[in-house]
Amino acid sequence: MTRTLRIDFNGAYHHIYFRGNRKYIIFQDDYDRKKFLELVKKSEKKYQNRVLAYCLMPNHVHLLVKSGKYHIGNFMRYLLTNYAQYYNKKYSTVGHLTQGRYKNVLIDKDSYYSTLINYIHFNPVRAGIVKTPDKYHWSSYNDYKKKYNSNLVLKNINRLKSTSKLPIMKKVSSNCFYGDKNFIENCLLKSKNDFREKKRKGSVNIKELEEYIMKKYKVNFSNLRKIRNYLILRVVIVILHDRVHLTFPEIGKIFRLNYRSISYHYNKEDCQFILDKFDKNWSFGV
Repeated sequence: MTRTLRIDFNGAYHHIYFRGNRKYIIFQDDYDRKKFLELVKKSEKKYQNRVLAYCLMPNHVHLLVKSGKYHIGNFMRYLLTNYAQYYNKKYSTVGHLTQGRYKNVLIDKDSYYSTLINYIHFNPVRAGIVKTPDKYHWSSYNDYKKKYNSNLVLKNINRLKSTSKLPIMKKVSSNCFYGDKNFIENCLLKSKNDFREKKRKGSVNIKELEEYIMKKYKVNFSNLRKIRNYLILRVVIVILHDRVHLTFPEIGKIFRLNYRSISYHYNKEDCQFILDKFDKNWSFGV
């Protein structure tokens, strides 16, 4: 079963945070932190989202992200998958690096932007690692200080104490918000009317899938219609449905197969195995 797509729309602000599995450390040294920030930049460029603030703690991360041209899920999947692959290879570990799905809260920028910036930057102060946020080298605080030295946001940050708390989080269905009823209703409406290209709602697009099939099976994607290699065809159908998010009729048009044939291939018991193998082995551009 595929996971529910998170609410998102162009221009949405997200407070995103995640921790290591069982609260284990996810950054062993500065090279790990540098690698993570490199992947943040790559993911920003690839999916045209913007990280406005960050803080890398030993076993968890906070991000403030503004959505852009592509769905926020693409940005986070690229970032976390690539970092987990790097970490597991470097330290010869296996399994999940992070604990469950990352947490995501939509933010009313007009009301809570300064509060969130402050909360993120003061994480190492609250943890007792440093006395002031400017002494911590793995957050965006000093970047803010340079860029917005005379900005009201930074002045508000400097006035606020490190004991400041997050606003009350409100939950609607499986989505979380920092904002009032009107803000939540507006987010739901914007998400419903979000007409970004369909492929952007998936984890990959068809071109990237073609590259994977060529690399993995040495088969040209377009030739699948002719050779009827059902083993490869089943792999492609599962990925098209669960990672590119095409419907069965849309997949049927690609391969000139009817709905029943597509459904037969998809409902094989090895669907999850195919997805796990794809997620693990595809390089995601690294």
